Amino acid sequence: MSKADIRSMPGFNRFNLVGKGLAFVIALLIGFSSLVLAQPYTASVKHYGPEQGLSHREVNAIFQDKQGFMWFGTKLGLNRFDGQKFTQFTKERSGLDFDDIQSIAQDADGLLWLLGPYGQSNITLFNPLTTKAVSFEERFGKLGSLTSSDVPQRLLGSNNGSIFFTDQQPARLISYHPKTGLRYVALPQFKKLFAFQVTARNTVWAVADDRLLLELTPDGRILHQFAHAQGPITICFGQRNAGIEFFYSADAFYRVDESGNRRARPAITARCCRPTAALSSRVRLW
Repeated sequence: MSKADIRSMPGFNRFNLVGKGLAFVIALLIGFSSLVLAQPYTASVKHYGPEQGLSHREVNAIFQDKQGFMWFGTKLGLNRFDGQKFTQFTKERSGLDFDDIQSIAQDADGLLWLLGPYGQSNITLFNPLTTKAVSFEERFGKLGSLTSSDVPQRLLGSNNGSIFFTDQQPARLISYHPKTGLRYVALPQFKKLFAFQVTARNTVWAVADDRLLLELTPDGRILHQFAHAQGPITICFGQRNAGIEFFYSADAFYRVDESGNRRARPAITARCCRPTAALSSRVRLW
């Protein structure tokens, strides 16, 4: 196959763009759908690739902003889809600090936070209205110092417009909101920290040192901690559903609910799960 598949399936938000009432649904075949009761649906498939204006077939991040536009982070730049066409934003054309975009989140001011190639800890803030970009260091000055790391990272956006991500050496939880500014919380008891999910309660789930699963508050307090001496912890990514926050596997297979309570489930082969150490691998849409 040679084009990006964007599928319509239940459980994913539909949206209207530019008042034209065009419904566009992205189906990422991640999550643990096998544990959810099947529902009848009619799938509609459209194909998008470079022939339709997408800058590259390798899509690393997919994000829907507050206005309903879809944003795609690819190996060769940022792409906005308005329901009819793609608009490309790149280092050369738009002043981005990088073209290889791994993660996208949006803060309370509407700025898009873009994470660059793994191992470089580069972040750019992009204004989707003015299409102007500014580097993390330029925006925050001396406070914007990040450590390069081989630990895969993600940018997480909460319902109230907060941004969360982590840094290493020492491990730090970093958060930002326009009202409170940039905040660093050191967690020196950990060597590595990978934040993978923000909850509706504005807490963050993270994996520390490959063997500890943590729920953290923005000020670094540990609300829940589950240790797995055998390791590694393998996260199953998907949408929050039926009170379940996420699934993961380690010495057994577990589900964690929205209150942070954990329950072991019978052994299941979960192909959707990925070890946290392997989360830097790209996602290709065909």
